[in-house]
Amino acid sequence: FIPAVRDVKMEKQELQTGKPGSVTVKDETENKNVRFIDMELQNPNRNSDSNKISAPEDSTGKELRTKEIMAVPGCKNFASREDFLELRKQMAVTEDYEEMINVARKKFKKNCFTTEQVKNLSTLFLRDEGKYKFFTAVYPYVSDVYHFASLEQQLTDTNFITKFKAILHH
Repeated sequence: FIPAVRDVKMEKQELQTGKPGSVTVKDETENKNVRFIDMELQNPNRNSDSNKISAPEDSTGKELRTKEIMAVPGCKNFASREDFLELRKQMAVTEDYEEMINVARKKFKKNCFTTEQVKNLSTLFLRDEGKYKFFTAVYPYVSDVYHFASLEQQLTDTNFITKFKAILHH
């Protein structure tokens, strides 16, 4: 009969005495590599002051650094991951791309979205025409306008690519 839990001190004594037939058990607490400290930090997005604005997040929920954010006139709230997911659900249940754009436009007036979030929402549009109209509608509400040009890669039709570039130069 071998007990399920063995005393580590007893094992060390057996190893030191050199008893034949003793079982070698390593003390895992000695070799344990502690990498994290168990502590709780205050969430910077939960402000007690309602006038403070929390940092925007990309579609994965990762907060963007302050230097990646360009303040848009009239933008008081940045879309969180929950806002993004809610909008995506609302857009997915619509009948056509015009209705999807209208749903997005209403949400974008309340919250500013990042280019990454816009990119992920644009996957709901199957054709370049819908994507182009979506990009045109939401351009004024994007918090990181200088990244907006990267959305050109979402378009394949050269006519819409040309029109998209014209939006960027206004």
